[in-house]
This record gives sequence, structure tokens and C-alpha cells, in this order.
Amino acid sequence: MDFKDVFDKLIISHEYTYRDLAIDLNAKYEPKFSKSTLQSWREGKSYPSIYHAIALADFFDVSLDELAGRKTLPEKALKIDKSDVIATHIDDDVTDEEMNEILNFIDYIKQKEK
Repeated sequence: MDFKDVFDKLIISHEYTYRDLAIDLNAKYEPKFSKSTLQSWREGKSYPSIYHAIALADFFDVSLDELAGRKTLPEKALKIDKSDVIATHIDDDVTDEEMNEILNFIDYIKQKEK
């Protein structure tokens, strides 16, 4: 397994689109990420710089060795934590009750679209 395969697994398991992943990464890290760059990495046409790789590893909570495919991804890296996915879009002062309402609304919208 190499970076392309690992990156593909992470995107699929977290149900990210290139657009949403770029938005979440750009809200938290420098250097910036674009949809087309993410797509190019996933297709194996190019690879991230060390700065991008460090940001990706941090974002997905994996080591650089795991991101590069040199070590097996931990199970926790392939599970979706909805709180983390939307955390970059929510103020720090949101209560647990408000967070549950937000998550319930997101689930409602996702089900509505199916």
C-alpha cells in the first residue's frame, strides 16, 4: 500500500468530497489545499509536499509512516467522528446540547437527500 491507496481509504472512510476536504483543511492549515490538487494526489498523478503531508497526517490523526503506507492505518483513522468533521465550522462556545442538535440536523439533511 502506498500514499495513494492510504489517501483514498481516508477520503472514502470519512465520506469526504474534494471540495469539503479542501475547505476543512484550509480552515486549519497552511499551506493551502485545492480540490484539483487533492484529486491529483488521490489519482496518483502527484504527491504532497512534506508540509502538505504533515497537515494531512495531523488532520486524519495518523503518523507520516501510516500516511505513506509504511505502517498499517489504525482502525480509529478509518472511523468517522462527526464532531471532528464539522468542528472547523463551529464556534468554540457551542454546548453539547447544541452540538447534538447540529449533528441531528446534518443526519436529517443527509437522509432527506437519499
